[in-house]
Amino acid sequence: MSEYWIVGVDYREGVIAEVCAASLDRSTRDARGNWPMGEFRRVSRQQVMTWLRTGVQVYTATAKPNENSVWTLGARVEPTRDGKYITTEGNDTTRNNLGNLPRCTC
Repeated sequence: MSEYWIVGVDYREGVIAEVCAASLDRSTRDARGNWPMGEFRRVSRQQVMTWLRTGVQVYTATAKPNENSVWTLGARVEPTRDGKYITTEGNDTTRNNLGNLPRCTC
């Protein structure tokens, strides 16, 4: 099953417009035992909504301090109750919310 990790967000007019995301491949591991990730790329909130509607698993992720290319899994991303925005699991909000992710750098 497809899976994406979101590591950054960009806002327009107070709502998330784009995210920085990469695919994750859990079917194999690299030499260090990590799951390989694709290149981070900027995608629209609408694309994330499409992923979620089609069963793709989407999570937030944060970098471990002082360790390059090592990411820590965060919360699962889901549509808001009204289906207009994205939020983290258990947030029970209709607001556009992905916690405290940094601004996109990809």
